[in-house]
Amino acid sequence: KHWKNYIHLFGFYHSILRQLTFMLFTIGDVKDIPLLFEAKFDTCFDAGLALDVELIFGKDRTKTIQYFTENPHEEYDIVERIQMYDEQDYNSPQQFEKFMNKYYGKESKPI
Repeated sequence: KHWKNYIHLFGFYHSILRQLTFMLFTIGDVKDIPLLFEAKFDTCFDAGLALDVELIFGKDRTKTIQYFTENPHEEYDIVERIQMYDEQDYNSPQQFEKFMNKYYGKESKPI
């Protein structure tokens, strides 16, 4: 019976964490990338699986790489981690944002 409570709580907290990290992504401040990086890669195994890697790319992957090349984070090698994913096929920031907005029921509708 206790595991059912854990699953329910995990689903609740997972949803909140995913929404909060997406909100930071949507704001688009490159200085928030370390928070997103920490949430994805330096909290717990479950968060690492639950959160989308596109969060650390920022709204403009090139500008994110440029910013952290010029201003390296003291703890995380964000540029190296982003470049690890260069060979793989991921959503563009626009595709990711559109998907997440649709997921949360905020898909923009034509006027």
